[in-house]
Amino acid sequence: MLALFAGGFCAAALAFALGLPWLPALPALAAALAGAGFLCRRGWSRRAALLLAGLAAGLLWCRGYDLRALQPRPAWDGRLETLEAEAAGYTRPTDYGTATDAVLTLDGRRYRAVLYGGADLDLSPGDRLTGAMELAAVGREERYPAARGVAFTARLYGEPAVAAAETVPWRYRPAAAARRLESVLLELLPPEEGGYATALLTGRRDGLSENLNGQLRRSGTLHVVAVSGMHVTMLAGALMLLAGNRRRLGALIALPALWLFAAAAGLSASVVRAAVMESFLLLAPVVGRENDPPTALLAALLVLVLPNPLAILDVGLQLSFASVAGMLLFSRRCYDRLARPLRKGRLPRPLATAVRAVLAAVAAALAVLPLTMPLSLLYFGAYSLAAPLSSALIVPLIPAAFGLTAATAVSGLLWLPLGRLLAAPLAWLLWGILALTRWTAALPLASVSAGSGYMAVFLLGVYAAVLTVLLARRPVRWQVPAGCLTGLLSLCLLLTTWEYDRARLSVTMVDVGQGQSVYLESRGASALYDCGGDGDAAAVVHQFLQDTGRFSLDVLVVSHYDTDHAGAVPALLRAVPVGTVLLPPAREGEDAAIRAAAAETGAAVLPVTADTAVALGAAVLNLYAPPAGASGNDGSLAALCSAGDFDVLLTGDMGVAAEEALVRSRGLGAIEVLAAGHHGAAGSTGAALLEALTPEIVLISVGADNRYGHPAPETLARLAETGAAVYRTDQCGNITVRR
Repeated sequence: MLALFAGGFCAAALAFALGLPWLPALPALAAALAGAGFLCRRGWSRRAALLLAGLAAGLLWCRGYDLRALQPRPAWDGRLETLEAEAAGYTRPTDYGTATDAVLTLDGRRYRAVLYGGADLDLSPGDRLTGAMELAAVGREERYPAARGVAFTARLYGEPAVAAAETVPWRYRPAAAARRLESVLLELLPPEEGGYATALLTGRRDGLSENLNGQLRRSGTLHVVAVSGMHVTMLAGALMLLAGNRRRLGALIALPALWLFAAAAGLSASVVRAAVMESFLLLAPVVGRENDPPTALLAALLVLVLPNPLAILDVGLQLSFASVAGMLLFSRRCYDRLARPLRKGRLPRPLATAVRAVLAAVAAALAVLPLTMPLSLLYFGAYSLAAPLSSALIVPLIPAAFGLTAATAVSGLLWLPLGRLLAAPLAWLLWGILALTRWTAALPLASVSAGSGYMAVFLLGVYAAVLTVLLARRPVRWQVPAGCLTGLLSLCLLLTTWEYDRARLSVTMVDVGQGQSVYLESRGASALYDCGGDGDAAAVVHQFLQDTGRFSLDVLVVSHYDTDHAGAVPALLRAVPVGTVLLPPAREGEDAAIRAAAAETGAAVLPVTADTAVALGAAVLNLYAPPAGASGNDGSLAALCSAGDFDVLLTGDMGVAAEEALVRSRGLGAIEVLAAGHHGAAGSTGAALLEALTPEIVLISVGADNRYGHPAPETLARLAETGAAVYRTDQCGNITVRR
C-alpha cells in the first residue's frame, strides 16, 4: 500500500518538476478514479486506486508548493535591497570570491539562498549578516540549485555588517561537528589522503584536487566519496554489532545516530535516501513487519520530495535511486552467475570469502549499469568502463577505510596522540586506495564518452551485452559477449583513427566551458594549445584523447598563464604523457606549477622567447613569441599551424592592438580557420585582423551563459560581415575541422 501510494505521489512530483501543462485537471480526475477504485472489491482496482490517490495527493501538494514557495519569488527578482541573512553553512572560496549557504526572510517567509561575497568574507553557521544584496530568483529550469531547495542567489555590494553567533544553533551543530572532524583529519593525514578521508566520511569533496576528481570519475569510484547507502549501512552495521542480538536496543541506538550522520553529511539526496531505507530495515523487526526494499525505496523518495518536489530533478538523487533499483532487480542474478564456478571448486574458506566479496562488488557494478548508464550519458556524456574492475579492487577496501577514518577522527578529537596512532595505518590504506584509483583511471578507455559517434556505437554494444547477460533465462558464456565487444571496439577505434589519419591536418576545439583547449593532429603527430576552463578541463581533454584512441601528446603549448587557458595544464601533465611543453615568458613564479608537474612526469620544458617552428607530421606549427615586455593577454604566444594550403591561427587572448602588430610583423595573409581571440570578447578579433586573414571558418571557445557575455555582439557582428562560418562550443560541443 505504501509503495503504491508513494509511487503515485512521486510520479506527480516528477510531472510537476518537468512543468507538464496538463497538471491542473489531474487531481480531480485522479481523486474520482481513486474513489471509484476503493468502492470495487477486486484487488487490482484497489491497487490502481492507491496509485491514483497518491497521484492526486502529490499533484495537490505540488500545487501548494508552487503557490507557497515558487510564485512569490519573481516579485523579488532583480531587486537591490538591504537585507539580513543567517549563515546556514561555512563560507567556501570560489573563482571570483566566496559563497555561503544562507537563509533569507522575505515578507515573513524563510527562503534558502546562496550568498556571494568578496574574498574576505568568512561566515560560520548561525552568523547574521546585514548588507545591500541583489537578488536573483531561482526557477525550476535551474535544475541544480532548484533541486537543492535554493530559492535565491544574493550578491553582496559594499561592506556588510556581520554579527557572529555566540553559540552555534542546534540545527547547525551536526555540520559544525563534521567540520571539526574534517579539520582533525586534515591535521593528521597528508593533504591528498586527508582530502579523500574527509570526502569518505562527510561527502564533502572540497579537499580533493581537480586531478583526483577526474581520476575518481574515470575509474567509476566517485560514488565512494559521495556519502550514500554504503556508508550508512556500514555505520548501522557497526552500531548493531555493538548491541549484540538485541535488535530493539540496536534500532534505538542506530536510528538517531544515522540521522545525525545524515545531517552532518549535509542531508544530500543520496544520504537521505539511504537513511530512510536503513531506518525501514531497522524498524521492520521491531514493529513486527517484514522489510520490503521496493517499499523502502519509494518511501525514501516520498520523504525527499515532500519538502521540495523539485528535488526529484537532482542528478545525484536520480543516480542514487537508479543504482539501488538496479541492484534490487539484477544483483542477485548477476552474482549467482559470476559465483557459479566457485560451487564446483574447493577453495579454502578465507580465500572463498575474499573471492565472494570481490564478486559481490563486481555484480553490484554490473547490476546498476542498465539504469545508471543512460543517466550518466545524458548528464555527463561519459561512462566508466573501468567501474567493474575498480569495484573489485577498491570497494572491498572501503568498509575498513571508512571505519578507520571515523575512529581516527573521533580519537583525534578526544585526544590528538591517539588520533596520530590510528592515522599511521589509515594513511597507508588510503595511499593504496588512491594508487589503485590512479591505476584504473589511467587504463586505456577507462571511461568512454558518447561525443564520438563511433564510441557511442560501442557504448550501445556494451549496454546491449550487459542486458543480454542479465536478462537471459539461461547463463550466457562470457566468451560470447566479450568477443563481440572486443571486435566492436576494434572496429570503432579503427574508424576513429582513420578519420584523423586520412586528413593532412585536423583541428578540434575541445569544449572545456569558459576556457580554451585546441587539439591539432597531422599524420599521427599531435599538439595541444592550452588547457583550461571553468570545469575539470584536464578530465575533459583526457576523455577526448581517449575517445579518439590517443593516449599521449607530442607537444603542449601554453598561450599565457590565465587560469582559463593554463589552469588545468598541471593536471593534464599528470594524466597524459607529454613530450615537450612550450611556454611563453613568465613573471616570477607564474609557471611554477606547470614546471613542477613537467619535472614530476618527465616532460621536457622549452621556453619560447623567439619565433619557433615545430614539425608536426605533415604540418608545421609556427609559434610567434610575444614582444619583449608584453604581459597579460597581449603576452599570448600565438600559433599558426599550416599543412599545404590549410592554415589555422590561434591567438590566445590577444587584444586588437596586439593582433594588428602580429599581422604586420609576420606578414600574415589569408587563412582557413581562426580561433576567435579571448573567447569572442569585444576587444579581440578586430576588424584589421579579419580584413587581413579573411578566414573561412571561425571557432569560438566559450561557456554557456557565461558571466562575461562572451561572445560579444560586436564581435559576432564583425564576423558576420566577413561571411565566415562561425561555430561555438557552447552550441556545438567539440568542433573538428579537417582537410
